[in-house]
Amino acid sequence: MINLQPITWDNMEYIIDLKVEDTQKNFVATNSDSLADAYVAQNQDPHPATTFAIYNDDELVGFSMTGYFVGENTELAKSKPGGNTSNEYTEDDSPCYYFWRFMIDKRFQGKGYGRAALVQILNYLKTKPQGDAEYVFTSIEPGNDVAGKLYESLGFKKDGRILEGEEVMKMRL
Repeated sequence: MINLQPITWDNMEYIIDLKVEDTQKNFVATNSDSLADAYVAQNQDPHPATTFAIYNDDELVGFSMTGYFVGENTELAKSKPGGNTSNEYTEDDSPCYYFWRFMIDKRFQGKGYGRAALVQILNYLKTKPQGDAEYVFTSIEPGNDVAGKLYESLGFKKDGRILEGEEVMKMRL
């Protein structure tokens, strides 16, 4: 059964060792890069990244990182100058959640773990743990049809925009 657990000293090295297929390397950053991004966000951003180790029972199978944009015109954003408050996702600068990184190790792909983990993470985001938001966004590299179909099966829709070379998808929480 899929469950989400925090990143700890005990599992961090194993998370760094998780890998996607060679053909997927252009679709997602390495987990070491993602953990570094989460560290910087922890120290600078009004709402830091949320990371999860994804387990199937007791076996580590993947990694996820979500974020929360508050919009640069909010008081919270103004309290942390230099943080990542730019909100390119919503047109009115309203707060939103986003899937920043998500991966299932190549040994465990095709077993339904990604879908089960995404459902759990979406249920977590629906509790609005970092603040109110109407939407959750993600973006996918063009050609990443497997991820696109997975997100669409959960209710995400492409909104027609390209940000930093990636197709934007959104879902109402």
